[in-house]
Amino acid sequence: MHPPLTALRELASLYGVPLSALLLSHPPRKSLPTVDRRTYSGVDVPETTMPLAKALHRAADLQEVARAVIEHADGPRFEAMVEDIEADQLATDQRRAFNISVAQQRTWRDDNMALRAWRTAIERRGVFVLQVSMPKTEVRAFSLSEHPPFIVLNRSDHVRARVFSLLHEFCHVLLGSAGICLPSTSRRAMQATEPERYCNVFAGAFLVPSDALRADADAQRIGAAAAVPDDAPLERIGRRFHVSRGVVWFRLYQVGLVSQAIFTAKWDDWADWFPAVESGGGPTTSADIVMRDYGAGLASLLMAAKERGVLTSTDVAQYLVVPQAALPSVEAAAAQRLAG
Repeated sequence: MHPPLTALRELASLYGVPLSALLLSHPPRKSLPTVDRRTYSGVDVPETTMPLAKALHRAADLQEVARAVIEHADGPRFEAMVEDIEADQLATDQRRAFNISVAQQRTWRDDNMALRAWRTAIERRGVFVLQVSMPKTEVRAFSLSEHPPFIVLNRSDHVRARVFSLLHEFCHVLLGSAGICLPSTSRRAMQATEPERYCNVFAGAFLVPSDALRADADAQRIGAAAAVPDDAPLERIGRRFHVSRGVVWFRLYQVGLVSQAIFTAKWDDWADWFPAVESGGGPTTSADIVMRDYGAGLASLLMAAKERGVLTSTDVAQYLVVPQAALPSVEAAAAQRLAG
């Protein structure tokens, strides 16, 4: 007796796989995601709850699809970094490779535009970036470093936190490692072990370059005052770089504009602080939703595979969870975004 189609759709949704995966004669080959759970001193490793497990399996399934598609293409492949280099130097080198200046960064009208710009730049490097909605208490992000690398952001997190998580996970990908980013407090972040500390330093130095921070008027006043500042100047700096005030404060300490005593006094005040998740309207079209959840990189790869006959329109529509009629608009949106 064959199960009804509605039951199969519910199962596919539950396990985060396309409907076609349940109709195969044999189970598809799956590689278990290599996950280096982030650990902090005195902090227990979290349990893998259903939302996290579904996100991990969904990302691993799409990674397997992308790997199979790339085998039929001649395009460039992402290569992990193998050289031994300090995190801040790696950030400087990668920032130069991205060819995005601080002046350009400051022209972005809001934090969402900043996230989109950094995400697209990373996708152009051959790293796929997804977003899934999970409870804020789950994880902030995770990465799968096996070819091709995937980064998954928690769409429920604050956009500035996602910007930092994106670059943190990109560092994991550069190192050829995988990671899960917990919604840690600032105290825990200070206790992060390698390679988490390395990736934290990289993300901060990448997003807020040392020379640009030292030249910032608010940063100079904070350094000259040699006292614990209020939040207003930190928020102004954060708006200019599209990062959280915590990232700004940590960078001020890293570049030597505040002493360890002053830094610690302010840092401890934020031990249990989380920014509120912004509210407002979301995407309204299928193409916008695909760009938000699956990214231009993955959408473009699947569309190209369809044109070569490697995948069918039905396959692509199921992987991106959109009607087939929406595929032309999805293809156009992906091409426009990757073209800059």
